[in-house]
Amino acid sequence: MGGRFFADVLIQGWSDGCFRNNFKNSYTQTPLVAASKISRNGADGGWLRSCQVNKDRLGLRVDEDRSLDSERNHAEEEASILAMTSEFVFSGEVPSCDVAFPGAVAAFGGSAINLPANSRIIDENSGVLSATQLILGGTAGTADYPKCGEPGVDCTVNNTDSLTESQARAIPSITVDDSGPEITAGNLAGDYYFNRQNVLMAAGNYNVVAPTRIYISDPGTNPIGQPTRFVMANANVTVSDGAYLAIYVDGDVVIDGSNPKALVIAKGTVTFANVGDETIVGRFNAGGGIESISSPTVNIPAPLKVTANEVPNNIPGICGREVIEVLNHYRYELADNKGSSCAAKQITLKACADVNCDLIYSQPSRVNLSPQNNANFQWSGNDVVSFTGQISLALDSLKGNDTKLATLGETPSSQLRCFIGGKEVGIEGCKIDFEDDGLVFKNLTDSNATIVTQLSGKPSDQGFNSKTYAIEACGNTDLLNNKIVDVDLNYSCASASNCSNKLALSNDSNTYQLGLSAETFALQFDANSRAEFTVQYPDAGEISLTGTITDRTAISGSSNIFTVRPFGFAMHILNDSGTSTNPNGYATNASGSLLKRTGENFVLGLRTVQWVDGEDSNNDGVPDNFADLANNNTAEHYSGSVILTPQQTLPAGGTAGSLSTTSVNFDNEGKVNLAVNYDEVGVISIAAQSTYLNTATVLGQVDNVGRFAPSNFSLTGNVVAACTDSDGFNYFDQPINEVSFTLTALNQNGSRTVNYYDGFDKLTNLGLQVEHDGGLLDRLENTNTISWPQSGATGQISFSDNDIAFSRLGGTALDGAYMDASIALVADSGQIESANFNGLSCTGFCVDDFGDAISFAYGRATLINNYGGADEALLLPLRTQYWDGQTWRINTYDSCTDFAHANINDVSGELVSSEDGTLSEGAYVTGGGMRLSSPNGAGNYPLTYTPEAWLLWDWDNDGEADNPPNATLTYGVYRGNDNIIYKREQINN
Repeated sequence: MGGRFFADVLIQGWSDGCFRNNFKNSYTQTPLVAASKISRNGADGGWLRSCQVNKDRLGLRVDEDRSLDSERNHAEEEASILAMTSEFVFSGEVPSCDVAFPGAVAAFGGSAINLPANSRIIDENSGVLSATQLILGGTAGTADYPKCGEPGVDCTVNNTDSLTESQARAIPSITVDDSGPEITAGNLAGDYYFNRQNVLMAAGNYNVVAPTRIYISDPGTNPIGQPTRFVMANANVTVSDGAYLAIYVDGDVVIDGSNPKALVIAKGTVTFANVGDETIVGRFNAGGGIESISSPTVNIPAPLKVTANEVPNNIPGICGREVIEVLNHYRYELADNKGSSCAAKQITLKACADVNCDLIYSQPSRVNLSPQNNANFQWSGNDVVSFTGQISLALDSLKGNDTKLATLGETPSSQLRCFIGGKEVGIEGCKIDFEDDGLVFKNLTDSNATIVTQLSGKPSDQGFNSKTYAIEACGNTDLLNNKIVDVDLNYSCASASNCSNKLALSNDSNTYQLGLSAETFALQFDANSRAEFTVQYPDAGEISLTGTITDRTAISGSSNIFTVRPFGFAMHILNDSGTSTNPNGYATNASGSLLKRTGENFVLGLRTVQWVDGEDSNNDGVPDNFADLANNNTAEHYSGSVILTPQQTLPAGGTAGSLSTTSVNFDNEGKVNLAVNYDEVGVISIAAQSTYLNTATVLGQVDNVGRFAPSNFSLTGNVVAACTDSDGFNYFDQPINEVSFTLTALNQNGSRTVNYYDGFDKLTNLGLQVEHDGGLLDRLENTNTISWPQSGATGQISFSDNDIAFSRLGGTALDGAYMDASIALVADSGQIESANFNGLSCTGFCVDDFGDAISFAYGRATLINNYGGADEALLLPLRTQYWDGQTWRINTYDSCTDFAHANINDVSGELVSSEDGTLSEGAYVTGGGMRLSSPNGAGNYPLTYTPEAWLLWDWDNDGEADNPPNATLTYGVYRGNDNIIYKREQINN
């Protein structure tokens, strides 16, 4: 919400006062304001300066150049005022980043997304892709049909280009030259500009350590038909927390054997090649469409798996509304308004990015201080200061004069506010009353007046930042020498802090509890009129000390505003309700209890804690062992953002994953519980780091967090039967041509969990069985060992075998046939620890089939007797049969069994055989088959034929199916004609 209006109250000069105009709209907090002088009255020029702003009104006055005269009066001027509740920019047609990258894959310009069979796309869009065309492989409703969303459903399209024509034209919104720098392996950060036809990101390790943008434009000189192209070939990319990789190409993009982990917009085609079974991380939007192929040289469609990454709010030149940080105001902060001419007054100047100064302005500022250095006043240094965020100042009143604090110009310019004792007083009340006598809070160790950063709960004379402090009288001090003197003491809470508990101040073996209101305490001063003291504050905050001689109010003073930070973060893994420690929260080896599966929330508790003696042996302010912080007292009133970083512990040599939340905010509290999940297998540490009040670093760490396990196991595979001329068919005991599968341990995003090894690969009870009519047959033999790799492509089993066979029962026992069965992988559900098995939950044993259907049956080969003329080459009829559960049938599924005349066993050794070939539907093709001739003429010849072992049968009735079929060929007997049933001679007489 905002409002623009003309000032009702005309604006006069600096020396004329502060001229206030009420806002036309109502605001719940102080708005952002801009004002412009819209008249030119009087002989002197001038510009507007703010003198007050709150949620109701804005105070303005006109300031003048004082190079020729020092007067600052000015004639009445008109002003135009703009008030806004938040900052904004106008960005024309440049899309927001959510529009520019609407999902894992998207297309514009009427182009298509091509997803081959078994593709998997995971993003936030419930299975709907942004494009006008979607070309899909596989069969709708089946397992191989491309799946989108989480949980996966059949992919669909919204029939809308992901970018409009005007949005596409608006990208990039910057000029792209060819200034580079070149892309080389190592750390990547900042901007890379290319105006050329080809850009290569070659093999190597690339660490994106900060926001990184690659802009590639078409030079306009490419040969006809050859677009600008960006190729990422075998690049290993990692992206640090808070960083991103964005790529714009005015042409084509080829992702070859790489996982870019990037946000990519291409005016041409985005092609994925050689990505194998890896899940690509990123977002890809293409004006020429999306495709996935096996390799750049072999244009065969290959499955594509993409999981969308996070989208930043703004990518300069590509998308988003860049919000420029606004300086809200400057502020002076003082412990009180009392000073002494014998000691400098400590003052803090801050540049604030919001109305409450919860955010410090992160850009450099330059301020001209008032009063200026002169014969009456002297700043500790120059009266023009440059700083970022905040600066500590000290002002001496050389002659004991009082003064008002102000500024004489700032860059960037903004209003000035003043806080004394944590309360706002207005610019006119920003005064220091200097007395001849006073109390000074001295740092005796460093010979200055600065109380340095303290640790919550730590006495100031021990350990980290140990110093000796004293309250020292200046001016007429004779009354304090070696005296016990009553002093009114209190501490003040700075404007950005909250305070409630007492501060302990110790002097001469006495400890006093100071509050926010002054109380009288007896302090022992020494011969130098010093009362040495230590302070110990239990909480976090910005505070200062104030003292006044009880019966001499003119003798008073205050310390600088100093920071008290927590000693560290005590961190715990809590139960799901966040009320106590989770007994399954920690593991020291792969046998440790399961904390959560990937993607499942666990509760991380963080608590800001006080210092305890003996926990910081080197006095660096960092705990020796973060585990020791568990029983430390809480330091309350902490505010700030804490960055969380996972660190890999187990398995050794593993890869650290990502936490779902990388930061947590404290808001004036000492304890925060956070629901968070992790996307990798193993055991980790979680490190915490926060910069308190922009100056002090607070650390924490919890070790041995876990164990984490996969959330899903995906299965794909292939089965090629021994005979595939019709439907897939195998005889019992006959090797299956191919049984291959890939089993991948996945996280919640569908990415492989690469740490699933070294004992963390719990799923070891795996086997192959035959599934038929809802039942399992554990009859497969000659199966290779199924095990998880311990190096290389960990977290994924790639199994292949070509001699697996479905076994006979033994002897002559017959069973089957098992038609339209399938090969299934059977897993122990206990070992997958309640994860999904190929997307489905299971109990007991998890079963999922893969590959094409296959039929199994008991088979045998048969021979048939034959006879004919002595000079005839007789056919030896060979057939294959299978047992259908009731009888033997000619196997019409068998058009694969080869026959060879060399396998004929002629007992006599006299016959001559010929012809080889392959059966068709269990028998010879017409005119084909093995033939034998008898050189010795007529006779009976017993024969056998030796088939493959799976076609032997119990022809001798001894209970073992180990005999070849047999038959007799008879030569010298007229065989007759197959078309004549009966023939006789008719005598006509």
